[in-house]
Order: sequence, then C-alpha cells, then structure tokens
Amino acid sequence: MRLWRQFCLMLLIFGGALLFAPQPASAFELAPAFTCSGGTASGTFLTTQDCAGEFDEERMFSYFVCQYEQILNELLSEVYCAILDQSIPAISAALTLLISLAAASFLMGVSPFNAKELMVLAAKFTLVFAFAMQADYMIGIGYQLFMTGSKEGIVYVLQYLFESGYTYETGEGSSVTVTISTISDVYHIFDQFITNIITDSTKGQMDDGSECKNALLMLIFVVSAAVPPLAIIAIYFVVRVVWMILRAIFGYCQGILGVTFLVTLAPIYVSFALFRATRPMFDKWVQYL
Repeated sequence: MRLWRQFCLMLLIFGGALLFAPQPASAFELAPAFTCSGGTASGTFLTTQDCAGEFDEERMFSYFVCQYEQILNELLSEVYCAILDQSIPAISAALTLLISLAAASFLMGVSPFNAKELMVLAAKFTLVFAFAMQADYMIGIGYQLFMTGSKEGIVYVLQYLFESGYTYETGEGSSVTVTISTISDVYHIFDQFITNIITDSTKGQMDDGSECKNALLMLIFVVSAAVPPLAIIAIYFVVRVVWMILRAIFGYCQGILGVTFLVTLAPIYVSFALFRATRPMFDKWVQYL
C-alpha cells in the first residue's frame, strides 16, 4: 500500500511538472476574434459598440463614449497580452512548486493523504489553470456582468420611469418620443439634450424668424451691463451646469476605465482567493472593484 501511494505521488509530481512547466509564450489563443502572440494583441478584446458615421453635434456624447471604449479596448488588450506573456512562466513555476510541496507533505505525513485533500488540491490546480491560462472566459463573464449588466440596469430603470417613452423637444418646435429599449436610446436622449443646450444657447431665433447667434452669451452681456449682480449669478449657474455635465461624462468614462482594468486583472486575483496566504490580495481587489 505504501509503495502504491509513493508511486501515485511520483506520477502526480511528474505529471504536474510536465503540465505546468513554463512553455514558450509564442501564441495564446483566447477567443476566435482575439489572440495574444508574443505579448502583442490582435483582434477584438472586449465587445464594444460600432461607431458608425462621422462626428456631428447631434451625437456628441454617444460618439465620444464609443470612441473612448474602442481606445480603451485597444489599450487594455495590449496590457492584458503583456501581463499574460510575462505571468504564464511564473504561474507555471508556482504550480509546479506547489505540486512538489503538496506531494512532499503527503509523503512526510504533514497533510493527511485522503480523497478530500486530493480533491481540494486538484480543484485548486484546475481553477488556477482555468483562470490564468483560459482567461478569456473569466474576462468575458466579468465584463458582461459589470459593464453590460450596468447598462441594462440603466435601461430597465428608465423604462420603469418612462413607461410611455421619453419625450423631448428637438429645438425646432417639434417634440419626439423615444421608446427606451437599449443603451443606444439612452445615449440618443443625452445627445439630444446636449444638442438642445447648444441650439438654445447659440442658435436662437428672433420674433421675425431671423437667427440670433450666441443668444446666451449676448444675454449675459446685456444683463452684465444692466444688472451686474444678476450677471454674476447667471454666469455661476451656467458654469455649474456645464461642470455637472462634464463631471457626469468623465465620471462615466472613469468608471469604464476602472472596471475594465480590474476585470482584465481578474484571472490573477481570483486565483489568489484559493489560497490563504494570498486571500487578502483578493479581498483588496474586490474592494477596488
């Protein structure tokens, strides 16, 4: 019985060493549309919306967010491939060492050699291998959970608030009702909101129908000359509204950057949760996420 146990442990050691030994990081195929080759990314890393058409003032917000997501996609794909290229040998060496230490502890009687311990050990090895070596599943699930899930949550909330659709003025005297069904509809509403602000501020019309350029700016100048205190209050509220819009836009973009970057690191930090010594690092990652 003892010889059989030692023989099984030796097979476990050599099998693990061959399986997790450092291999040349020449090409890692993560998904049909995305691959890492020598630390260089090719293909689409994360699912982003298509930025169709050219930039115009009627789709400023959606165009900006779309371009931002695509730039972030390209940037983090290179970061991910670099991390993968540098971490695979280290992870393989760590798993090989862990197998050797586990086998030694079994042989010396430090750890009980039973089915439970073997199943726990095999489960940890399998999960680390799946998280680190097959990271596209982890990243895909995490990205869909946080990004797509949050966008769908926004859509559901707005659908509840505006059951009959959201109605807004086009700036030309007509109104349009939008049925909110996707995040693109939400972006479209915000695009129209910004367009209306620009139109009302710079392209107002006189009573005779003639166009009045820079209407808001001229109003502030007139009020400044007539009643200076009111002009200061008006300028304050204008700056406050602009600042709130900018904070909302950059806060949204910062959230996309932070969540996407942390999700990119998910395969490494989720593996830390499996071991007691590295679990505090996983807890800190969850706090940031």
